[in-house]
Parts: sequence; C-alpha cells; structure tokens
Amino acid sequence: MAEILNLITIRRSDHDDCEGIQALVKDSTACARFFGCEVNILRFIETSYLSVTALDHKGSIIAFAVFEDYPPGLKTNDNKHENLWEIWYTQARGVNDEFSSLNTLFMHFFTIGDIEESLHGEILGKIFQSAYYSLPIIKGIMVLARGEATAEDFEYIGFNSIRGKFEEMDMFRPEVLSEVKGVHFNTKFFYSNRHNVIPPLEIRIAREEDHDDLAAVFNSQSDVVTSTHGEYFIAELIAAQNETSRSLVAQVNEKAVGLLSVTSEIDTQLLWQCFELDPYDNLLDPLYMDIVREKRAQIIEKRRIEAELRAKAEAKKNREESMICNIIAQRIALQEHLLSKAQDILTKLDEKIINEEVAHEADRRFVVDMITEWLGKFKIQQPSDYFLEHPSDDPTLVCNILTEIEFFLECLGFFGLPEGYLDGEGHWVDWYRKKEEESKLNQAQKGASYGAKKGGRGAMKKGEKKVVEETKVDNQPESFDLEPLRKAIKAFLDAGPDQRTRLRQELQKNVNKLEFCFKKEDGALDKELFHINTTNFSLHLEKAGFNFDPIISPIIGPTLRCFGLLNTRHEPKTIPPPQPVEEEKKAKNTRARGRGQQEKEQKVQMNQEIECGVIVEFQKNREGQLLPAHVVLMKTSFNEVLKSVNLVEDYDKTLHQLGIIKSDELQDELESRKPDAKFSRESSIDEAEESRLSAASPTSIDKTPAVKYNFDNKEDLYRHTVEDLDDLDLIPEPPEVAKNAFCLVLYCIDEAFDSFGVEFLESAFDQFPERDYMIITQPHTCPENSLMTFFTLVDKKPSNTFSHVLYIMHRDCLMYKHLEVRRSTEKDLANSEYLLSIESNPDEIIAKIKDSFKNDESPYITFSVFCKNDLVGLFVLTKDVNIRYYQSHFDIEEYIIINEHSRNNHTRLYHALLNPIFLRCQRLIIKDILRLMNKTCMYFEIYDMTIIPNVFNELFYARVRKFPHFLDKLWDHEKAPDDDSDINGQGSFRSGKSSMVQDGADRKYCDEKESMFGLCFITKKLLSEPKIVINHRIIVIGASDTGISFIESLLSNMYLKFSNIYLLAPGGMPYYHIKNDNQNMRCSSTSYSLNELVRLMLESRITVIDGRLTEIDREEKRIKLHDDSMLKYDILVLTMGLNDSVLQQMGRVSRGIAPVPENKIYLDGVMSIDDPYLYQHFRPDGSLMAILNHRKQPGTIVVYGFTLHVFCFVQGLISKNINPHRIKVIIPPVEFEEEEGVDPLFGGDENVLANHPAFENDENVEKKVFQNLEKMGVQIYKMFTIKNINVDEKGNMNSIVIVGNEDEKVINCKIFVTAGKVDVDHEVFYAIHNNGLVFNGRVIVNNQFLTTDPNIYAAGSLCEFSQQFKHLSPGRCLRMDRYNGREIGIKLSRSLLGMIELDSLKGLFEDLKDEMHYFYMPRGKGGVLPGGYFYYYILAPKYADPKEIRSKPKNRPDVVSDTITVNPDGTVTGHYIKFTFSNIGLVESVTYYSKEAIEVQSLWRFVGLSETYLNKLSDRFNSRLLPDVAEFLSENWAMALYHDKFAEFSNDIKIELKENIKDIIEKAKIMVNANQELTRDAFKKYKESIPRDAKRMIQERTLRYIKSHMNHLPMYYIPGVEFA
Repeated sequence: MAEILNLITIRRSDHDDCEGIQALVKDSTACARFFGCEVNILRFIETSYLSVTALDHKGSIIAFAVFEDYPPGLKTNDNKHENLWEIWYTQARGVNDEFSSLNTLFMHFFTIGDIEESLHGEILGKIFQSAYYSLPIIKGIMVLARGEATAEDFEYIGFNSIRGKFEEMDMFRPEVLSEVKGVHFNTKFFYSNRHNVIPPLEIRIAREEDHDDLAAVFNSQSDVVTSTHGEYFIAELIAAQNETSRSLVAQVNEKAVGLLSVTSEIDTQLLWQCFELDPYDNLLDPLYMDIVREKRAQIIEKRRIEAELRAKAEAKKNREESMICNIIAQRIALQEHLLSKAQDILTKLDEKIINEEVAHEADRRFVVDMITEWLGKFKIQQPSDYFLEHPSDDPTLVCNILTEIEFFLECLGFFGLPEGYLDGEGHWVDWYRKKEEESKLNQAQKGASYGAKKGGRGAMKKGEKKVVEETKVDNQPESFDLEPLRKAIKAFLDAGPDQRTRLRQELQKNVNKLEFCFKKEDGALDKELFHINTTNFSLHLEKAGFNFDPIISPIIGPTLRCFGLLNTRHEPKTIPPPQPVEEEKKAKNTRARGRGQQEKEQKVQMNQEIECGVIVEFQKNREGQLLPAHVVLMKTSFNEVLKSVNLVEDYDKTLHQLGIIKSDELQDELESRKPDAKFSRESSIDEAEESRLSAASPTSIDKTPAVKYNFDNKEDLYRHTVEDLDDLDLIPEPPEVAKNAFCLVLYCIDEAFDSFGVEFLESAFDQFPERDYMIITQPHTCPENSLMTFFTLVDKKPSNTFSHVLYIMHRDCLMYKHLEVRRSTEKDLANSEYLLSIESNPDEIIAKIKDSFKNDESPYITFSVFCKNDLVGLFVLTKDVNIRYYQSHFDIEEYIIINEHSRNNHTRLYHALLNPIFLRCQRLIIKDILRLMNKTCMYFEIYDMTIIPNVFNELFYARVRKFPHFLDKLWDHEKAPDDDSDINGQGSFRSGKSSMVQDGADRKYCDEKESMFGLCFITKKLLSEPKIVINHRIIVIGASDTGISFIESLLSNMYLKFSNIYLLAPGGMPYYHIKNDNQNMRCSSTSYSLNELVRLMLESRITVIDGRLTEIDREEKRIKLHDDSMLKYDILVLTMGLNDSVLQQMGRVSRGIAPVPENKIYLDGVMSIDDPYLYQHFRPDGSLMAILNHRKQPGTIVVYGFTLHVFCFVQGLISKNINPHRIKVIIPPVEFEEEEGVDPLFGGDENVLANHPAFENDENVEKKVFQNLEKMGVQIYKMFTIKNINVDEKGNMNSIVIVGNEDEKVINCKIFVTAGKVDVDHEVFYAIHNNGLVFNGRVIVNNQFLTTDPNIYAAGSLCEFSQQFKHLSPGRCLRMDRYNGREIGIKLSRSLLGMIELDSLKGLFEDLKDEMHYFYMPRGKGGVLPGGYFYYYILAPKYADPKEIRSKPKNRPDVVSDTITVNPDGTVTGHYIKFTFSNIGLVESVTYYSKEAIEVQSLWRFVGLSETYLNKLSDRFNSRLLPDVAEFLSENWAMALYHDKFAEFSNDIKIELKENIKDIIEKAKIMVNANQELTRDAFKKYKESIPRDAKRMIQERTLRYIKSHMNHLPMYYIPGVEFA
C-alpha cells in the first residue's frame, strides 16, 4: 500500500482535468444532495479557493476535491447579507472551537475513482496534506453532510470509506441551524484536524544532542554549511547560546526536524543607511526614534532660525547694497547731489542764457563741461562684490553701463529733455515761429511809429509794404539751445523728496478719487486697463477732485515714471497742420478783424487740442510753413499707478532712513505715525519677530542650563545619546537597549515540514520579548522560503551598498490569526484617522465610505479590518461592475473563464488602506472580503494619475485590447441594443442581469475605443496561489522592443514576482516626450504602440533609470554608468539596438552624449537621430529651436541620411512650426554590407545588414514623399555624402561640406542631424569587447541567448547566434536584426526562466534548451511623413528557399492600389497600399501610405497569411472590381482577420486540420522535394480534395470563433444568435 501511495501525485486542478474528473462522478444527484451544490467541475476549478487533483503513476485522475472558506449552500444574492458563518456555527455548536475562515477550509466536493476502498482514506489524507502544504495557516478541514442526504448518498460519494479521517462535531443547539439561510437543520458537521495527516511541530530550545538529527537535515539540502564551518558547526552554534543568541528546534515525535538560530546583535546603523527603514523606526525603540525626531525638529527649527537671521541680515545688507546701486536709488542720489547746488546751477544757467554772447558760443563741449562741473564728485554706484556671493533676483539691479553724463541726461529725459540732446537734437525747435512773431511785432511797432509821424493811411501802407519786403528770417543758430536743458533740470529738481512725499500722501489718502479718475465713460472701473495719459496726468487728477501744488502738478507723470518706474504704454501720434487760408479771404478777414482777434486766431492755428488737456504746438520751417506735430501719449492703469506710488514710498523712506535723502516732510511723516498705523504695526511686528528670533538663536539655545540625566531611565539615556546630534541624515549610535530587532542567523527544516516554518515565529519572538521586529537578510539569488510568509521585503535606498535583500516582520503580524473583516460602520470611520493620514486623497475616500453605509442605493461598499478590536484597514469596493466593458477592452479571458463566474460575482476595488505591519496579510483580507461579498473576481483600475497602492503587488495585469479595425473609423453596421443578459452575445452568461447599482454603467462595451485606463485583477482561485518572489537583480540595458518585451513577459507571469528589475533607458521612455504619433520625430518599429507602452505601467512595476552604459565589470558583477555611478547585477541583459553610425565614422559625438568619450569631438548643434535626449534638444523653449526660429537671422538645419528616420524627423520639425525653407535634406547613396562566410542556404538578401533605403525601393512612395518635400520648400541634395563640418572663429558650426560624384558643395547651417547607416555603438562595443565577451560584428550568443558569461544575456539587433547552431537552423539567419524584437524578448524571457534555479520552474523549459528558436512574427517600421502622411511597411521573416526556387521568377504579381487624390480645396483623400506575395501564395509584405490613420496591428495580421484569406483580393483587383483596396479591407467581412484572437484561432485550425489532410500534405511535400512550385492551380486541386468532414470542421470552428467574440465582431450574422 505504501508503494502505491508513494506513486500518487497530488497537484492543483487544471481546466484540462474536467473530462477525467467528470468520469469519476457516479451520481451527480447524490453529490448535490450531500454537498448542497450543483456538480459543475469546470466551475469548481475556476471559482473555488482551492481545487486538488490526485493522479496515479500512469497520470490518470483518481480523485478530486474542492475547498472553500465557507460552508456550501451559503451563497447570497444581495449585499444585505454577509457570509459570516463563524457566528451561527459557534452558536449551534455551543462551544467556541475558534474556527474561522482564516484557519478552516470546507470541502465543497469530493469524488474518487474505482480503486481499492482501503486506499480512499489514505488518498484523501494525501489531498489534505497537499492543501495544508499550500495553505500552512489552515488548521483543519470541515465537511457538511446536509440533512437531505440519505445513507445511499453517503455510500455513492464514497464518504463512508473516508469517514475515519473525520470526527463528527456535536451540535448542542441544533435549532440555530434552522434559522440559517441555505443550511438544513439536520446538517451534520465533520472535522478533520491537520494533525491527523501531518504530525504537529513542537518548538523548543535547541540542545547539543540535536546535532545528529539536524546535521542530516542540513546535509540532505546543502553541504555548504558543513564545508564552510566544519562538521560540528551546528553543535557549536547550539552550545554558544547566551542572552543575545538563541537556537530553536522543531521536533516531531522527539526527533529534531528543523533549526532556527537568532541573535539580537545587529548593526542597525548599516541597515538604516542602506534600506528604507524609517516606517519601521529604523529598527529602534519608538521612544528613541521619537526623541531623535524631536531632536531633528529642534535642529530644523534651529537651522530655520539661523537661516531667518541670516536671511534678515542678508536682506538688510542686500537692501542697503541694492539701494546704493539700484536705478531708482541712483536717480534719487543724483537729484540729492544736484539739489545741494540747485540755486547755483539755475542762476548760472539763466545768466548764460540771457548773455547772448555766451549763449552764442555754447556748443557740445561747452555743455559737457558745464554738466561735468554740476556733477562734480557724483559717481554711479555699480553692484559690489557682495552680489557675487549673494546673488539677487531684483530685476532693477543691473550693472549700469552709462557714464555719469549719460545717466544725467537719461534722468532729465523723463522731464522733457529731448532725446539726443548732446547730438544736436531738439534745439531751437520753435526758432522760425518765434522769429516770425518777433518780426511781426517789430513791423507793427515801426508801422505805428511811422503813422504817428506822417498821419496818413496810405503812407502807412506803403511803409508797411516796405518793411515786409525788407523782413528776412535768419537761419537757426549753430550754437546749443540751453533753454530745454534749463527747463528739464528745473523740473527734475522740482520733483524733490518733499514734493514727492506730498504727492504720494495725497494719492494714498484719496484712493477713491484716484479710482474715479480711471473710470470709463460708463462708470466701470477696469484696474488693468491702460487708458489714462500721464503727460497731462494732473488734469485728469484735478477733474477727480485733487488739488496739487503748482510746482508738482505739471510733472506728476514724469515724477512717477522716473522715481516709481510707472509702467506706461506708448501711443505715438502724428498730427497734420491746419489747412492754409486763402490769400484773398485772409486779406479780407484781416481788414475786418482787429489785431487782438487776429492774434487769437493765429494762436488757435498754431495750437491744437488732440485729447483732453493735450495741446500740440505746430512749428514753422524757414519758409513759414506749418510742420506736422509729433506727440507720444504715455498711458497707464490704476494698478500701475498704485504700484508706482508704493515704490516711491518704499525707496524714499528707506533712503531717508539710510541718510541718503534729506526731507522734512518724510521726517514729519515718520515721526507722526501713530502706534495703530500700518507702518508702526509692521515695524512693531518686525521688531517683535527679530526679538523672538534673537531669543531663539543658536547662541541663546546653547546657553540653556545643562540637563542632569538619570541613566537608569530609558528616556534620559536616549536624550543623552542624541544630545549632540546635529545632522539630519544621521542617527546616533543607539544604546543596546534602544535596538528593537533581532536577526535570523541560520534556518533549516526537513523538506516534509518546509511549509510550516511559520511555526517557529512565535517562539522566536518569545526569545526577545522586548524587541518588536525580526529581520532576515539573504542573497538576492536565494528564493523565499515558508518562514518568510509574513515578512515584508524592504525597499533599498539609492545609496545602498548592502549586498543582500532585507526582510522584516513585526511581532504584531503574528496576530494574523486574529484578523477580522466586516462591514464598516460610522464608528469605524471615526477611528480611521491614522489610516487616512497616510493617503493623499482622504476627502474622496471619506465621501465614498460615508455614502456606502448611509445610502442603500450607493454603488460602494466598505469593509473594515480589525485585529483584536483595533482598526488596521479599510477597503472601499463597488457592489457591481460593468463586466462587459472589461471583457471587451481587456484580455481578462486569458486568465479567467468568464462564463463560469456569476454575473454578480465581480467587484472593483477603489481604495485599500492597511497598516503596513499587515501588508503580507493582504491576500487573506481580500479573500475574506470576497467571501463576505459573495464575489469571485476583483478588479482595480489604474489611470495616469492613480497612486499605486500596496495591494497592486498582489494583482495581475490585464493586457489592453483593441477593437478590430483597418482604417481608423467606426464599423459600418447597425448597432445592437445593450443587453446585459450575457457577456459575449452567446447567451451563456450566468445569472442574468445584475440588480445592483453598477460601477461604470455609462460605459459602452462596444464603443470601439481603446480604454483610457489600465486594469489589474485577481480571482479567489489565484488568492490561494501566492507568487514566488524573485529577488535577482536583473538589469536590462536598452529600452528596445526586445528589452521591453522581455520585461513585459517576466511581469506577466502569474506565479512569479520580480522585485529587482532595472531598465537602463537613456533619455527615458518615449511617452515621456510625446503624447501621440504625430509628435514623434523618429520612425518606430510598430511592435508597440504609444498607448501600449503607457498601459504597461513600467514605472510602477520596475525601476527605470535614465542612464547610459559605459563599462561592464564582470568580476564584481556591476556596470558603470555615464555619471560614474555603479549598479550591481545578478543577471545582466543586453538588449541595445543598432545606432546611427555616421558621426562615429567622423570621430564625432552627438550633442546629448556626456561625458564625451576619448578620441571623440563634441560640437554643439551636431547630433544623431539616436541621441537619447533628442526631444529635449528640440523642446519649444530650447536653444536649438531658438536658432531655427530667430526672427532676424534664423538658422538652417541639415538632415543627413536615407533612412525612414530622416523623413519622420523632418515632419517632426515642421509640426513644431519650423519653416520648411530652413530645412535641407542630404540623401547619400545607399550602402550595403555583406556578411562574411554566410552559408548560401540563407540566400536572397539575408546576407545584407539592416541598412535598407527608407521606403524599401518602393519608387511610388519615394516619389510622393520627395514631391511633398519640394512643395513645402525643403531643399534636397541627392547622392551626396558628408565630407566635413566647418566651424567659425568662435568654434561654432557654420557650414558642412558635401561631396557628390563630380561636385562639392558648402551648405551653411547651424544644426546638423544624422540618420544614416546603423551599426553597433562604439561605447557598447568597447564595454563588450573589453570584458572578453565574444564579438564578431555582433555579440555572439548561444541558442539560449547566453554570452560566454553565464550571468550575461544578450538579444535583439545587437546580437547573433553562434555559428555552432547553424545546423539547428537551416535556412534561418543567425543575426537577430532580421527578426521581430518583441518576439525575441518573449523567447529571451523563457530562456532566462529556464536558467533560474527554482523548484517551481524545474522541467518547464527543458524542451527548449537543445533547440534553435523559430521566429515567425513579422517586423515593421513606420511613422508620420512630411505632409502628415502615415507610412508603414510590414515584412514577414524571410527564410532561405532552395537555389532552384530562388532562381525562379515571381509567379504572383504585386497588388498596388493608389487612390491618393488632391482635391480642388487642397485636401487629400485616398490611400496607397501594396501587397507582395511569395511564390506559394503567402503575403510577404504590406506597404501603407495615406493621410488617413490606420490600425497598424491590422497590417501585421496580413503578413504570413495565405492570399486566400483576403477574399480573392488579387482576382478582384486584377479585374478592376476594387477601386480602393484599403476601403475594401475596411469592410465588415474583414474584421475577423484583425481580431486579436484570430492568429490563435487560425493556428488551432491548422493543428486540428493536419490529421484530416495528411494525404494532401504528403503530396505537397513530394512537389517541394521535386523543386516544383505550389501554384494556384495546384492549390485549387488540393482544395477540391479536402474531405467533407474537414470542411465541416472548419466551418464549425469558424462559427464558434465568431460567436464567442461577438462583442468585437457584431457585424457577422450567426444562425441562432440575434443581433442587429
């Protein structure tokens, strides 16, 4: 019997077991009566917490059991009842057995095959053992035999043969059962204790005599301990026990089967420096850390006070220094200097003006000497050296480049001095007018005198005429006009401090009047509107009721502009002179009017009011003609005036207090301030604050009397220890009593009891009752063991130097057995302050929680988690979800058989708040929540701004699905009404519509749009399958398709959790810089769309590092980055791609590469398309864009190469509004490079590197693109190569030299971008080659992607399979740049998993180790080209054909459809699409070019398909029945081809069809071996010979495929399924 039992295998049930299990069920009705549930094997496996299958030595199923955490028959259908069986069970039992859902399982179903009855109990015992091993916290299993079950039922299900494993539980109060919904009053309870099948572990202190037993355990698992520490190491360890070291033994039947050794001697200083231990009080006594934090707070306060005192002192000094050299202060200083000699200046200036002889001699030198004399010792103060050490952000603080005289003239310019006065501008502006007036006055006087003498009118006329004839106006004097200077300096001095103070006080006192001044005609006040002219400001102010001193009134505007920096907007105006008066009318009017009237009218003609109070005066030229008047209106706003007035006050008061200004008005104002005045309040506050800061200053703190400590008191000891702490980043070495953790030294347990290592924990904590934390450190490559079930992995600090990982557990986590989950109440919310305090959105959470228990119709439901009546967690979920939306938008069916889950069995998690101590209990808590809600699936939505909770690590990521489309437009069919009766339209969804309020009810499951959020989920079944944590430090170099796919594959594994994956991505991920494809400046491989990359949420799941590899240190297993930082690795994965090599060949380096490698030249403006920081270089506010967009001298950019990158980059520039005329494109000849020693079998172009032309020799597309570029104005130089880059005398690039066949050109440019031939980056080459890794043009790897270093993998376009595997891959290229990077990444992940030493992975990948990988996915490229055209080229992986086949011409013409049309309105419509076929009728490549967007993945679906899938495309096209192939492929018939499950469906059909068409396959092989082609006629012949059964099978499978995906394929008609 023992031999038979040893051959039995117990494992978790799989869906494939259904048929074998169903064969074991003898009587389903009896099973339903006994267990109280419908017998549905698939549903059991899919929805139960745990299901187990037993297999015999032949692999046949012999038994099956289902376990749940609640009794069968208790499922509820609403949210008003909870599945709290513990309460009624304890009441009915009458004794508290302490059974709970955490420690008890219920066997919901059991069946066993026709084997010897005596083995039934033993087989069940092995099943129970398996359950206990999987769930070690389970203490027992219970079976409910329902009251309806008959004696025959007991016999039929085989319970009688296994009854010996159970004891019947007496129900002392059976009447309670009659009140329980779903439980028969006569139900019998049978219980099986774990100790019935697994002997109990007894934990005790280790004894030296345990050595022999333990040595056997150690040696059976590893000989490392013995070989390292000696044969009697264990005995020595046990004997060395003392107060700080303890050893515990687990014994079974007096035999030691396990050892755990712990010590309290730990280096907390090292650990907190390397790990994020602050949430755990850095493994120290909370009181000690509270005192440390208190001391830190004091240090922070001390530093804050010091900083404030320094800031105040610096501010005062800064203010004083600024006031000395600030532009306003310097103007005031100049005014004060001139005021001290104002009387002398004005008197002497007046004398010089009156003295015609002196005035006549005034020239520039004369004026300069005079001003120099006035200025005397006045000097402009420049910012001192103080500002070198104390930079200021004061915009008015500048180095003054004006001389003292220029500064003087600038100041007077505010007060009317003409601009350019010293250059002769503004002199004698009214000379001719004045002279004319003087002449007329003289004539009038002479005429009056002459008339008096002669007494005759006629004589007077004659004399007048004579005078007029003799009148001659002299030219302007050449001397300087001193009058403008006098007026300006007089006004400047009039605006002195006393006048400014009175002006300011008046304006501040009458703000209401000032507001009235700025009101518009309708009475509205716009404080920001510039509409009041300041050249006549006093007039506006007087109208508002102001009354100013006549001295200051005319210069209010200039005063505020000069001393208050009043902001104004200038409006220049030119006023034409009045129309000339006709001579005869003038003569007539002259006789009719008197002299006074004439003078008045002349004055009106000479002056004109153009605005309220603004009068312009027209001047005359020498001929007496009136000249146009030029005036500038300077308008301002109410707010600007207030700012200016405040600025005047600030400077005047400050400079007065510094003694620079002398003003009685200011002195009186400061002295007359009352205590309650604003200024006094501020002063008193500042003084009080200064006093407070001085009192709290470090000096005064240091004078605090010394504290006397009592070292017998822990708090005093702690305070003494941290007394001298003065560094926020340090923790003083704690006394031993302050340490709050102990450490695992050694652990080992017999394999039979490995799952029960947690039994040690309680005793381990008992050894050190004063310490709360237990820690474990272990190498990264060691797997977790059962002891670590409740340990939390601690995050590392960036500066980590510790070579191991750290796990931690708080003693309170042992209370997991006391966790209780129940519906929340208002009282729970009141006690949730701590949980909410650690959340960023507590208000939103509180609102949902309140709504959940106050509103019966609320979509939310909240659960509280308690541990011994203490609230430790809050979970907010929804009562229902829009599961149809989830199913159609996410690939949840890859993990879930959705139709086996009831419609109401789905919920969504909104918020998860949990005390960090219980993080490793999350699965238990979620399981209990699902039990209480009667749910089997839980989902969590992740948006761009979602803060990822800790529970995310327990969930599984669901891939985003896309709806099948070809062109980017909605399906053309009549929509079916929303019907929730099933999930996928096939009528099989269980339980009909949901009666609950549905979360996401407004979402349309068939909206044909990609979801805007990511989705994670977990099922109840998966909760019993904990993930195995892999702590290996895996560093992936390069964010290529291969690298991202590799990481995605690892993260997608349902049973593994990788905790230390690092992705080295220079420049970051693409979506950091662009939000859609139209912003892309490079072409893409099309393997991943931008949205796909975003939805992978890599930043939340791994560590992404913006860095560049420079060195690999294989010995130390670490890499060096460009910034000299080091990263240690356990596994290094090289997935870098090939880069543009043009600059490498020129010995130059791209702009973003720093530091510059040796022997490379850096030149700003020169860069490669593969520069990691390309998008930062061309950001809108960057220097390069400034060069290209310069208004006066915009620079030119040259793009070099003939790859698709070139044209995508040009479009990227144009989309950033760069003028196409500033862009030049140089197209070099296409370079091909042949590999050496390539087997002829590879044939075709497989011996050519990946340096194909941009458009793969498609002349149609190439022509269209070049035409578009020429229309835009982009200049193109074809067949030229780069020769040199020229620089100017400053070292800046100014041109490049290019060479053609017989021509050499110099092209001026400021920016040069290369996108040419690709090859291995030189830095990567040196990093690889210098470490002894084999490199032969590419990194050489074996068939498992391993280099010669077992810890370094390499894959992608950088790599090549070793030639030794050529025999395993006939006809296949060894270089990986011929294959799809995403597919390579998937296979790379499988190879790596096969190398990781994990028991759970053993044997899974053995079949791959001796094989050469076969790649079948197509590869592609695409992007947005100039003009906004989308271009994609998808190519199937090409394998070598025999020479005879290769030499034959193509037997299938290409399908080329070009309907692109430019409409009269300039819009472009139509598509260009091209299909090429192999000689056996498979689609080899697809090219697409159009302005209409397309689903790129749909193009991928075509490649590799037989042309027969395309609905006779070739025949229809050749018959001219298809005007537009792209539109034809967008019709409803083709949607199934684009479905994400079509490839899987097609492959399944092929596999199933092989058995039915063996004869046809053999005939085809004969033709191939005879070097005959499989022509269309041959295909037609074979098709006719396909058996009818095979055709029917294809039809049935096709209908089933469409029917099961109606949510994505509603346009198809399926008989028996109603839809619109």
